Amino acid sequence: QQRTVIYNERREVLLEENITLKIQGMIRSSVENQFEYCFGAEDPAEWKFDEFKNHYLGILTDEKDFKYTDEELSAIDKEAWRNELIDKALAIYHGKDSLFSSIPGVPADAMREIEKRILLENVDRKWMAHLEAMDDLKEYVGLNSYAQRDPVAIYRLESANLFDEMIDDIKEDTVRRILAGTPKMA
Repeated sequence: QQRTVIYNERREVLLEENITLKIQGMIRSSVENQFEYCFGAEDPAEWKFDEFKNHYLGILTDEKDFKYTDEELSAIDKEAWRNELIDKALAIYHGKDSLFSSIPGVPADAMREIEKRILLENVDRKWMAHLEAMDDLKEYVGLNSYAQRDPVAIYRLESANLFDEMIDDIKEDTVRRILAGTPKMA
């Protein structure tokens, strides 16, 4: 099942002319998930400013970000703040199109090709690492069978968790690479 999901994803990326909507969805999801993780608590004292800043440092944030007084913190509208960060990330993304279109001799759709390359590289790299992790899981499950645990149930649960982590890693790495910079055109 996992192989089918990955191969279908690869096929979809290869056959699509334009994966802009997919990339934009990944960007939104990345910022929203990280925002919720770092700022989901109601009490601003529990917010993880440094973690969010470091996660996107040099991409979406810099060293000067997230310096607030107690008064400023209490006045923050979290929903508006989250949307502002998403909009900033999407503006950076759309700025890549402008950057490439301003370079003489570079095709107008260069960014579309770069997006595909980045996503496919991440899918391939993470899939290979996942297959290695699955081999390690087999050994772990084998050891658990000696402890009188159901090895099939453990394998299914753990492999599903590993797969979900891999999918999240693919999305996150793709977003970071696209927002941070782009590889050279071949």
